Amino acid sequence: TFSLMSGGPDDCNMIKVASDNTLYVSSTNGLYKYKNGNWSNISPDNIGGFSGLSIDVNNSDVILCAGEYFSKPLPSGRTNVRNSNEIPIYYSSDGGQSWTNTIANAQKHVDITWIANTEFSAATAAVLLDPSDPKKSWFTDWFEVWMTPDITATPVQWYTKHHGIDEMVVFQVISTPSGANLLTGLADNDGMRHTDLTSYNQKKYGTPPLQETTGIDFCESDPNFIARVGSTGWGQKGGGGYSLNNGRTWTTFPGWPANAIGYRCAVSAENRNNIVVVPINNDVMYTTDRGYSFKKAKGAPSGLIFGFWSTNEPLASDRVDGKKFYICADQGFYTSSDGGATWQLTNNTLPYSGAAKVVKAAPGIKWEVWVGYKNGGLYRSSDAGKTFTPIMKLTSLINFAFGKPAPGSNCPTVFVYASIDGERGVFRSDDMGNSWVRINTDANKMGLTKYMAGDRQVYGRV
Repeated sequence: TFSLMSGGPDDCNMIKVASDNTLYVSSTNGLYKYKNGNWSNISPDNIGGFSGLSIDVNNSDVILCAGEYFSKPLPSGRTNVRNSNEIPIYYSSDGGQSWTNTIANAQKHVDITWIANTEFSAATAAVLLDPSDPKKSWFTDWFEVWMTPDITATPVQWYTKHHGIDEMVVFQVISTPSGANLLTGLADNDGMRHTDLTSYNQKKYGTPPLQETTGIDFCESDPNFIARVGSTGWGQKGGGGYSLNNGRTWTTFPGWPANAIGYRCAVSAENRNNIVVVPINNDVMYTTDRGYSFKKAKGAPSGLIFGFWSTNEPLASDRVDGKKFYICADQGFYTSSDGGATWQLTNNTLPYSGAAKVVKAAPGIKWEVWVGYKNGGLYRSSDAGKTFTPIMKLTSLINFAFGKPAPGSNCPTVFVYASIDGERGVFRSDDMGNSWVRINTDANKMGLTKYMAGDRQVYGRV
């Protein structure tokens, strides 16, 4: 049974009970202490509120707390630390009578080259006084895990400890048949070329200086050519560029339109100068001169990408026919036979208007294009989008991808994260969807999965 404690804070974030039964509470209204039947406000200063909280397991007077990341307006007179990366983390050894901000004037030791120097104590979520060592302390924020061997030092020395942890918001993943096994498009950190899947990446793409890469594709006949599009400021200013060496270095598109916020892109299978782009809330556009100029496509549907966090993947290029490009929209399925310049509605029988769409063409098979609907079904076409047939027994699709063919086979593998015959999991098909084998186990389930790529160099890996 419970009863309300009078006089305490509201809008609470975290509570900790110390070894002597003192109660500490962090809240939007301050940091509070309950001892001997009395509440007291022990807030370090008037920054508005506190979130992360830790008490030394052996000494109830030793406290570590973090300022709160606010997503709502505060009452007048309070300072909002929402827009500050260096959210304060306070330390007290006398039960909250006095405090030291361990972030102010701290020295940062970052062992990952692409981490920005300003990304420090950003939206700090949790703090910890190490139970095995009263001076050793930890915190986690938006980007990293940090540790100091001595929280009482002047200045405090904070070290990044994030090897083995890749916390990223992903917009796109692709695998090329030669070169890098994996290339990613990321929020906040642009994107990366991954050549070793067991070590931490040391470099972002860098040029053009996009904050987020939202779309990336390669030329099937020349995997050294890769195009990518995205933006800075979470969709405030668009841009894009290309690489001639499989993503090692990049060149900015010279003629990117000022009003275009790039979101998805597709490269011709045969002509690396020919790229189609679907911007946010704008017309489909294409280039035939590797980005020196972009033109508006004729007959293409509108409203394909309606917001910055859209999971729609409505665009793909045929992986054999360099002139063919495909788009799936609420109005139906569209095909271009001239490099994205003009589009025709080729099928309007596909279901699920309004659902997020995934369009991918099968490598090595001319005019083979598949459409998946997130939380819906999966359909294949072998005639460039004129007719579609459902992949039977498959329901509740999350995503799908094509990978390297099985040994002795000429057709790509297909991976799906979906339900088949009522069983949810990750499945592989070596015969274009006629039969499936589940490749994950009950002990290795998947969570939220927005994007998938089959490895084009290693059979069976997704």
